[in-house]
Amino acid sequence: MALEQEYILNLDLKRAMTSTTPTFRLGDNAVFIFDLYDDGIEYSINDAVQAEVTHESPTGITSVYNANFTTYNGRKTV
Repeated sequence: MALEQEYILNLDLKRAMTSTTPTFRLGDNAVFIFDLYDDGIEYSINDAVQAEVTHESPTGITSVYNANFTTYNGRKTV
């Protein structure tokens, strides 16, 4: 059974691993909200006009997606 989930990922540009890693099965649908930080300080993307997300599957296939901006906790996020 396919799942549709929303994940809020707190990502820090200066830290190696800052969020839990979601796990998926083939056919699942997911929405990611990237809440960005720079060494623990909120990172503003208010001036950003485009964003993309790159994903590499366990089989080595790399996919690049155009991302949308949204508002989370009063901040512009990807």
